[in-house]
Amino acid sequence: MASWRDGVPESVQNDFETAAAILEEQGGEWLAKNGEVAPFGLVIEGDDPPTEYYPVTAEPGEGVAPDADEAIAILIEGCREGRDRWRVAGIAYDVLVEEEQDALCMDLEHRDGYALRVLAAYTGTGGELSFADPESAYLEPRIWA
Repeated sequence: MASWRDGVPESVQNDFETAAAILEEQGGEWLAKNGEVAPFGLVIEGDDPPTEYYPVTAEPGEGVAPDADEAIAILIEGCREGRDRWRVAGIAYDVLVEEEQDALCMDLEHRDGYALRVLAAYTGTGGELSFADPESAYLEPRIWA
C-alpha cells in the first residue's frame, strides 16, 4: 500500500508532522474542555528554523458565529490571502466518520504543492479523551491552488 510519504520531500513531511501535532494538541484541549471544537487553523511562517507558528480563527464579524462550513471557507480564504508569507497551512475541524465515530480532521497544505488530509478518530470526553492512530490521504490543494 502506498504511503502519503512516497515522493514527498522529507522537509515537507516534517512540516506536515509538526502542523498535525500542533492542531491535534490544540483540538484535543478544546475537546477536553468544551466537548466540541469549532473549525480553526494554523500557519507556519519562515523558510528555516527558527519557525513561527500562528493560530488562525474564523471571525466573519463581531458577535457572529459562523456554521462549520462557513468557518472552513473563511479559514481557507484567510490562509489564501496570506499564502505568500506561509510555508504550511492547516485547518482542523470535527467530523463524523464510520458510523458515528468522532474524528478531528486536519487538512494540511504546503507551499510546494503538497496537500494531505489527516483523520484522527477520538473517544471519550473531558480528561478521558484519547486519539487513535491517524489515517492520511492525499487532498486537492485549496490554499495553494
